[in-house]
Amino acid sequence: LIRQRCNALIVHSKALSDRELAEFMDQIPGMVLINRLVPGYAHRCVCLDNISGAKMATRMLLNNGHQRIGYLASSHRIE
Repeated sequence: LIRQRCNALIVHSKALSDRELAEFMDQIPGMVLINRLVPGYAHRCVCLDNISGAKMATRMLLNNGHQRIGYLASSHRIE
């Protein structure tokens, strides 16, 4: 994407180091990180409240009559 001159990315990465992410952020001014705080780039990081979001989504589904609700998880820890 960088080679193709992508000018904006929304990234959720657990595998890359802060240094690697900072290098990418330097190359892509429109890059924003989700659920990760990289020192020096806090203004481009968005942290989500996953627990409250899951509760709100489940409540909305139940209020709309849904009874069989699935949940998919990952082995990655979410902070």
